[in-house]
Amino acid sequence: MAIASPRKGFQNPFAKLITDQNYMWWAALPVIMGMFIVIIDSSIVNVALPHIMAAFGSNVDDIEWISTGYMLAAAAMMPTTGFLADRFGRKKLYAIAIFLFTLTSMLCGAAWSAESLIFFRILQGIAGGAIQPVGQAIVFEAFPPEKRGMSMAIVGIGAMLAPTLGPTLGGYLVEYINWRWIFYVNLVPGLIATFMAAAVLRETALKNVKMDVWGFVSMAIFLSTFLVGVSDGHAKGWDSPYILGLFAVAAVSFGLFLVIELWRKEPLIDLRLFKNFTYSAGTVASIVMGIGLFGGMFLLPVFLQTVMGFDAVKTGLIMLPSGLSVAFMMPVAGLLSNRLDPRVPLIGGLSLMGLSLILQSHMTPETPLLTIYGWTILRGIGMGLAFPSMNQTALGAVPIQKIGQASGLFNVTRQIGGSFGIAILATILSQRTAFHTAILGQDAARTGVAGHAIGALKGLMLSHGASPHVAQQQAGAVIGMLAGKQAAVLAFQDTFWISGIIMFAGAIPALFLVKKKQQGQAGAAHMAVIE
Repeated sequence: MAIASPRKGFQNPFAKLITDQNYMWWAALPVIMGMFIVIIDSSIVNVALPHIMAAFGSNVDDIEWISTGYMLAAAAMMPTTGFLADRFGRKKLYAIAIFLFTLTSMLCGAAWSAESLIFFRILQGIAGGAIQPVGQAIVFEAFPPEKRGMSMAIVGIGAMLAPTLGPTLGGYLVEYINWRWIFYVNLVPGLIATFMAAAVLRETALKNVKMDVWGFVSMAIFLSTFLVGVSDGHAKGWDSPYILGLFAVAAVSFGLFLVIELWRKEPLIDLRLFKNFTYSAGTVASIVMGIGLFGGMFLLPVFLQTVMGFDAVKTGLIMLPSGLSVAFMMPVAGLLSNRLDPRVPLIGGLSLMGLSLILQSHMTPETPLLTIYGWTILRGIGMGLAFPSMNQTALGAVPIQKIGQASGLFNVTRQIGGSFGIAILATILSQRTAFHTAILGQDAARTGVAGHAIGALKGLMLSHGASPHVAQQQAGAVIGMLAGKQAAVLAFQDTFWISGIIMFAGAIPALFLVKKKQQGQAGAAHMAVIE
């Protein structure tokens, strides 16, 4: 892509250091920093939600919109980044997005009510939604084709390390300082990333493209109604009129979006990208992997805190080795995908993630921490292998002038998969908990085990001076709590197993990705189709 001339009179402090040969590494710096603060912010906020709820006296339904509002705004923004980058320049868009993300972080920290915090989080989501796809496109374009596997690995280090560091940092901040600092902590790295983006990145040539207003409106309605429906389906009931109504609106708006995009000469999203089989297969694999991966990442912290009784800080520390293993494997995967058929590390990584989740289906409160560390490290190695290969293969199949649209669409589909995965697995977990509670109750009634246990425990309490009435109540409560905990363990085991199967299923579309040697021919043919 052509590069616009720098403005006259602007003295770039890095001008003497940056050359055509090393520009790709300089370009990666602000991208890694920007993506890191955006992704770590999401994981930190989730840890702090109970503290925010207490500070503002809000209920769970209201406080969930701190995360939901951000998610909806970010999802609506992602597909528009291709148009905005063409219209205003990729460098300018990225630098402004980081600055606005930093500014809105400060506003979130200064929020005076739950409503104001939700509003500022929506603004933050608009900025955050642009950073990941635009940053990914910047790095992908800066690296030559033979090194793009490494470029995706470099970008992925920050993207994958952040979710594992976030809970630890967030737990420390809310426990020992104040929940507002989960937002204030973005100030210094955000300003540094903004300065680096403005000083280091090269601007792309501008295009006189028109905004596809109706395409954006229909897409925004589809994403918002679908994601809210997925997010609230478990709590409100998948067959409730509210959820069914949301999905009906989502279906209609999605149909309108398809008609509009296929009719317009300059669509917001060029759906002809999906004529490229490799890009389509990569997108499907990304959605399936998002379902299993984000669902699995949601399950483990919940298990550690609710079943094993760990606090947020200790839970974060247990998750930390997984992130470090991701950071270690990303460069290795980048080198492998540059030298081998990218399907090898991709399918290998998906298989390792699936195996890790299957192993976690054997987890109990008595499982040694070293064993849990081993399982999470195995998952981290799989993540480190799969992500760079998937991104490089899918995005490498499209023409470079379409990389902005392709990256935005690729990221939003992964987010949809992740949101859907969390919602579905939460529903499965709830249903399996109810199932095992009923089965354990039936078994206890049939065998008389519960009665014997309550009687023995009641006798112990009586021997310590408790009254018969109190001893009976407390013994029944303890046995009920133990039965509930056992049902929860069995339900988590079932859900981990299902997550692993979903992850293995992600390897099926990955098998159909075009081999590296064939990709150049496929990309050239696809470019001819689009042009």
